[in-house]
Amino acid sequence: MTSLMLTNGMLASIVSEILTSPFSGEVEEQEKFERLFTDVARIVCDYCGGEVTTPAGYIPEADSMDWATQYRLEVQLNESSPQGGGLWANVAASVTEKTAVPTRTLLNETTQVVIFASEGMTRSVAVRDIPEGGVPCVVVDYDDMREHPHQDVGEFERERIGCTREEFDLAASYIW
Repeated sequence: MTSLMLTNGMLASIVSEILTSPFSGEVEEQEKFERLFTDVARIVCDYCGGEVTTPAGYIPEADSMDWATQYRLEVQLNESSPQGGGLWANVAASVTEKTAVPTRTLLNETTQVVIFASEGMTRSVAVRDIPEGGVPCVVVDYDDMREHPHQDVGEFERERIGCTREEFDLAASYIW
């Protein structure tokens, strides 16, 4: 294996990807992910003050589909914390502001669930705001394209979801 020179931004991206997309291939086991999450928080505490008082655990929000909010741990300020709480106080203020905005529930009158399938398997599931005239649930089964050999992929997708997959990805959140 060759060595890799990382910048601070590259490492931040890697850690962010792992922490916000659990089980995406790098850290497959829940226990291992929880240890990693707790270890990262402890490292931040070592350098920025505070202490992890409750290790990471799976505590999902009932109305949230965002993996970045499904695991939690508790950090308490201590004597090594900067005056005013430092970054922990900034994060707490940011979270308080965000929780004032209601999160979208999985199935309601304004949310559309789109299931992408091929070869007899579900490949991904996403949600988006229902487009005008849309229905609450749509299945895009790419195996159906065999019945329409004259149709290209973009036309096939437009017929089912009203846009191409690339356009869809700009407005959707993948939950699986």
